[in-house]
Amino acid sequence: MKALQVTLLLASLALMQLIFGGGDGTRLIYTLPGHLLLGLSGALAIFSLRKAPARMDRACLLTVLVLAIYLFARIALSPSAWLARFDFYALLGALLMYFATALFVRGAGERFAVVCGLMVLAVVQVAIGIFQFAKDANFNPLLSETRAEAGFRSSGFFISPNHLAGFLEVALILATSFCFWGGFKARAKMFFGYLALVCLTGLVLTGSRGGYLSAGAGLAVVAVGSVWAMRSRLTHGVMPRVIAIVAAVVLIGGSLGLVAERSYAIRTRVNTVFITSDIRILLWKAAVQQFKLAPVFGTGSRSYVYYGRQFRSPGLMDDPVFVHNDWLQALAEYGIVGVLLIVGLVIMHLRHGWRRWSEMAVNLSAALPETAGKHALALQIGTLSAIAATLVHAVIDFNLHIQANLLLTAFLFGMLAARGADTRREKPGWPARLLHALPAALGLWMLIVGVPQVPGEVFAETARGKFASGNIRPALEDAGRAISGGVRSPDLYFQLGEVQRLYSQILPSEEARRFAIEDALEQYATALAIFPQDVGIVLRNAWALDRLGRFDEAEPLIARAKELDPNSPMVWTFSALHWKMREMPAEALADYRRADSFGHGWVEKVLREMNESFDPAVMENLVKQGRPADPK
Repeated sequence: MKALQVTLLLASLALMQLIFGGGDGTRLIYTLPGHLLLGLSGALAIFSLRKAPARMDRACLLTVLVLAIYLFARIALSPSAWLARFDFYALLGALLMYFATALFVRGAGERFAVVCGLMVLAVVQVAIGIFQFAKDANFNPLLSETRAEAGFRSSGFFISPNHLAGFLEVALILATSFCFWGGFKARAKMFFGYLALVCLTGLVLTGSRGGYLSAGAGLAVVAVGSVWAMRSRLTHGVMPRVIAIVAAVVLIGGSLGLVAERSYAIRTRVNTVFITSDIRILLWKAAVQQFKLAPVFGTGSRSYVYYGRQFRSPGLMDDPVFVHNDWLQALAEYGIVGVLLIVGLVIMHLRHGWRRWSEMAVNLSAALPETAGKHALALQIGTLSAIAATLVHAVIDFNLHIQANLLLTAFLFGMLAARGADTRREKPGWPARLLHALPAALGLWMLIVGVPQVPGEVFAETARGKFASGNIRPALEDAGRAISGGVRSPDLYFQLGEVQRLYSQILPSEEARRFAIEDALEQYATALAIFPQDVGIVLRNAWALDRLGRFDEAEPLIARAKELDPNSPMVWTFSALHWKMREMPAEALADYRRADSFGHGWVEKVLREMNESFDPAVMENLVKQGRPADPK
């Protein structure tokens, strides 16, 4: 059973990583395979109810349960059920990983096997990253989709270099810890040292400033913690280890500096680690304004997607989907209560981890013969240090919104939560059986809600790809199958509306064009009912109503769009088109000038996308003459 649990955990982590790291969870087809494997792992806990229990620290267990109950409740009460379901699956998957690790993958041997699996994944990711850096920025042997940030920065199988950095920093720290503390002979220690250098190479190639900072913080914890563990035993060959650890930290830092010096692109990234004009500052300001709306319980799951637009600064043209600070985003969406519960969870786990670390340090001997004991010490130091790196990374990026990295973090916390006492001879009581029933219930829940989603999500994903490549007829067929399979995605209905909108531009007769726009409006309206906070869907509905001459219905939608995203040139361009079609040139010209003031060619881009025209000179003449605008 233990071997099966280890296999399922590794398989779920591998699947998440190989499919763009699971992305940010908004495309379930990327995450469901890994989550369903975790669901199977949890369901297998049913067969361990009658066996001797694995034990968890009570404070850790209590904080996890209280936080989980609060998060599930807040997710259920969030304004957008569409957005909230992504956090639901992420939370359920993280809990399954956490309990499976704490209860079933508890021996040093089993955990070392997982670490070895992570090292294999790290080597594969770095190999892909080196090829991307040297040859083909978009290289991905499994998926043909272009990654988000093609360029010199390596991302491996992840969709972004920053996400790969979030994984490699953990792998680097674990490899470093096993290099110095593992119960190996010299050659095996050297091998883990080489693995650490491989991870460092991959981390450097990501160009992730957050990865550099968090890896540095984690390695500092490894160094300080190692010296602390040996503080009272600087004899028996331990002093050389201290010297080796300090030398290794200096060597790693020097290697990073040397690589940065040789590569202009990487040197540029390193030199901007502490830049104060980063876009993150603008994103954080919007999150602070969002937090003020509901400071106690937050504004709801994933609500920064639309509040980030509402509070965006005029100079921020990129779509602010994430805060790039997991702590601040949790504060805005889940409130002070949510953050306090998260902080409590972190403190209790670090407290328990530190106690076990101290116990191991007391029993430390340079000549310790037991390999498992040394592996346990390496795991404890590496886990605490990796968690420190993850917490630092969460301050400057949305690393924990990436599903593969979230599961990895849950694995680390699960290792800290287990009690160190040997429970193999204990008789299982009802409390212990109830503890094992938790992952069983969560696993069954995941399987029940997840398995029926798979066919529809597969067709939704293939439809999306075919829409993007211009294969409209097959895309429509797959979209129909997805909808029949229960998928209610605003993106899918939006694409169906876009198809009808584009058809309306090439149809020969006015009547046919009107029918096509009516069909487009029906699809847009369905998308709006699912996700009423999306400004793009609101504007498409308004445009379709305007084209049908239903101006009184369109005008409230235009006003709503201005509330949702007041500093977006797209909103003001659509507003200008609305007034033009309503034959009100003065209002149209004013909104056009507001849109044009944002610069960057946004007005022309929106007009080209909608196949619309707007001549400000003509509008000025119409205003002077007091004549209405031509709606065409």
